[in-house]
Amino acid sequence: MDASVRWVWQQPGWPNLTLAKGCLDDAERKFAKGMATQKIVLGHLDERTRDGLRVEWLTREALTTSAIEGEMLDRDSIQDSLLRRLGLRRNSRRHGKEEGVAEMMVSLYRYFDQPLDQETLFDWHRMLMSGRRDLDVVGGYRENEDDMLIVSGGPIGSETIHYQAPPARDVPEEMHQFVEWFNRATGTRPAKSILAVTATTHARFESIHPFEDGNGRIGRAIAEKAMARMIGRPTMLPLAAQIEQSRKAYGSALNSAQVGQGVSMTKWAKWFAQTALDAQDRGERILVVVLTKARVFDQFGKQLNERQHKVLKKLFDAEPEGFKGGLSADNYRKITKAPTSSITRELAGLFKSP
Repeated sequence: MDASVRWVWQQPGWPNLTLAKGCLDDAERKFAKGMATQKIVLGHLDERTRDGLRVEWLTREALTTSAIEGEMLDRDSIQDSLLRRLGLRRNSRRHGKEEGVAEMMVSLYRYFDQPLDQETLFDWHRMLMSGRRDLDVVGGYRENEDDMLIVSGGPIGSETIHYQAPPARDVPEEMHQFVEWFNRATGTRPAKSILAVTATTHARFESIHPFEDGNGRIGRAIAEKAMARMIGRPTMLPLAAQIEQSRKAYGSALNSAQVGQGVSMTKWAKWFAQTALDAQDRGERILVVVLTKARVFDQFGKQLNERQHKVLKKLFDAEPEGFKGGLSADNYRKITKAPTSSITRELAGLFKSP
């Protein structure tokens, strides 16, 4: 084979990515069991608690899918935007760059079962890229015929090239085929290969890399949509949050499906499947946090002043990883700007027995 044939889209088998037979069977069974358990648990929650869990999931996913791309957003602003868009809060103000990802997440949640189409992708891109004057195309596929390279490190001209996507002239047809395949692959329930189809979805979309920017965030949204369509409901799975914990491994595993000879994605699919299972475990811990938070604020909220309320909320928001540095008097002061004379008393009030 010609040595210049290096990228997956140049391979004879593209776009039909393959994986070793049976390599995900055990993971598929575990994942299906976990999602069935989650459905039972969610069914026993009251509407207020389900709303709280839904907002927490959307908030964390919006934050972490952005953080993976190096964009650090404000948690409270994202949550405020989500609450407004979900009709759970009125008269809240708009929050600049947080609005775009919040709008995309709500769209993803509300219309999870709808077939994917080009206009949905363009809408998501417009939401994420609103105000970006540095891009040639917002709300459309890339058109610049310069090479679309995924690089890292070094000054211009000395970077490490990890991947080169198909040229812009090929993107419309690649995406037409992708959308048709996606709707066929995710449109049948019950699905027996949820992890395999979702892993294929993400790898194939990221390999096309159809937009100038925003491909990672949109690609992870499409992965969530794939799962949701096959399961029959939003997954409430902190997938982006789990990926964010191991960004380097994510990039390496995904790259293994994009570079070299052939169209095998076995290494990537195994990594993705384990990450999805880890995300299930994380989701269970987050559910405990949300339930505990609701009980604590219901029982003790009226006894707390504004500063104590703010600190306690930050402690819960930091779970399940935990609040970095612990809740010292110095951290309390940094968070609340409280006068020194009040800190010891207010901290004691947070942790005294009821």
